[in-house]
Amino acid sequence: MNAWEAACHHEAGHAVIARVLGVPVRCVEIAAAPDDLGSCIHTIPAAADLDIMITMAGPLAESRCTGQPVDWIDWGHRDDATIRELLPRAERSREALEIETAAMIDEHWRAIGFIADELLTIRRIDGEYLDELIAAARDDFDA
Repeated sequence: MNAWEAACHHEAGHAVIARVLGVPVRCVEIAAAPDDLGSCIHTIPAAADLDIMITMAGPLAESRCTGQPVDWIDWGHRDDATIRELLPRAERSREALEIETAAMIDEHWRAIGFIADELLTIRRIDGEYLDELIAAARDDFDA
């Protein structure tokens, strides 16, 4: 597992869970900068719980991909800073949101893998194509 594969799963986690939660995604991409490997540009949901879940989805998907647990205290990533900033407005606890997000990662792992594989190839996926890939992952699973 290399850093690019981990980053692709991280960004795919953000993107897929955003779409599952009904949040529009403009694009998801992998950058070439070593200090910022990618981004998922999405509408910021009004509910802090949804925003936290989308934010948690990246590290949790990366963790599942690499087999390394997320150490939120030492994560030191902008995702953790975002989560800490949003928690005072959340309706549920951080633990409850993490459990629900991890379950969603498991449920949608196939779609996350589809998106991550495509990001490795083309580096940027726009919203409409993202939705097509998620649908294709579901169709492939049903077949």
